[in-house]
Amino acid sequence: MSFVLSLLPGCPILRIGYPIEFLFHRVVGGICRISSPTDIGAQDATLTFLQQAQVKRSSRHLPRILGISGEGYRTVYLKLGIALEADLAIVAAVHEAIGDAAAIRVDANEAWTRFEADRVVPRLGALGVEFVEQPIDMHDLDGLAELRARTGVPIGANQSAWLPHQVAATIARRAADVIVTDPHQLGGLATFRDVAALCELHGIPLIKHAFGDLGVTTAATLHVLGSLPEPQLGHQTHLQILEHDLLAERLTFTAGCLQVPTAPGIGVEVDRDALRHYGEAFESIGEYEGYSPRDSERPTGSR
Repeated sequence: MSFVLSLLPGCPILRIGYPIEFLFHRVVGGICRISSPTDIGAQDATLTFLQQAQVKRSSRHLPRILGISGEGYRTVYLKLGIALEADLAIVAAVHEAIGDAAAIRVDANEAWTRFEADRVVPRLGALGVEFVEQPIDMHDLDGLAELRARTGVPIGANQSAWLPHQVAATIARRAADVIVTDPHQLGGLATFRDVAALCELHGIPLIKHAFGDLGVTTAATLHVLGSLPEPQLGHQTHLQILEHDLLAERLTFTAGCLQVPTAPGIGVEVDRDALRHYGEAFESIGEYEGYSPRDSERPTGSR
């Protein structure tokens, strides 16, 4: 059950059904004492996740990256888009540090022009990156397709694949080797599953995108991911760096993997005390904008 109201083609959508859909799985599953895998089609499965590392201009984070590979994570995710040579230096340093212990995935978040991408993507390919996510403008599907053809380096689409029709267009234009999206962007679990089926039909890997989602979203999405064929590429999550995931029992990583929950509903329970605490913090502080500078005089609401 998923509701997506589109006001005009290509305009922002009003996602009114995602919370209702979560509630549906939670309530019906609890009443019937069945878990969402029975409803969605997931089997007993373990999903691989990546670990994100912020290296930026300094090599001081390299010991942490070495620790990541030692913890069993098989993919390291690096944010680029600082400056071309700085980007290449970061990836080269990480590659030298971890060798073949983990794949290196990079995300430029549309930072490069076509001209810049033509210069940097082949050099990233020579360093063995798994794929380059969103190297150029999200609307430039022809440019992405041409970049793939010219360089032979796998390209991932995230901003180009926020909405279902954009996923279909990206695939049709041969603009990506990998689709990176999530239920929040698409409008619900059912739509996420539909997009997964579309990707499977075309032989394109689907990766769960994350933008700070908490334990409830992660647990619910695991049920869809668990229904997909193996092997899968590492999925995105921020659970490792959250102060609290709002779950009574935190999701536990084993060698970089999460198990699909099997308890009734979506398989997890909310920590009511934590929910109350952060609800009060929101009421007193307001929403914290992730991309804005931290205000030293503004309390963080940390627990």
